[in-house]
Amino acid sequence: MLADWFETPKGSYVLAWERGQFDAAVEDVFGFNAVQLELPGLDFLRESRIPLKVRAGLDPGCGLRSEPVQQAARDPARGRARADARGQHRHLRV
Repeated sequence: MLADWFETPKGSYVLAWERGQFDAAVEDVFGFNAVQLELPGLDFLRESRIPLKVRAGLDPGCGLRSEPVQQAARDPARGRARADARGQHRHLRV
């Protein structure tokens, strides 16, 4: 996993460089919402002045978690009706 590699000597070097790049890139960006995809343990938006920061992805630490889309859910005739009948939203959890 990438987060584990960042703990190695080479990974720490790359991570320090990447953090510097992200810090410089987001410090003057304007907006109301910022989304970081994956790697919830690393705050790449730490220098951003945007008020709402969210982490999205499959990892447990993400504020917005997504489940893989199953074949039945992609079929508009079968999957959608079945998902609606259960009353569950399986694709995005807040």
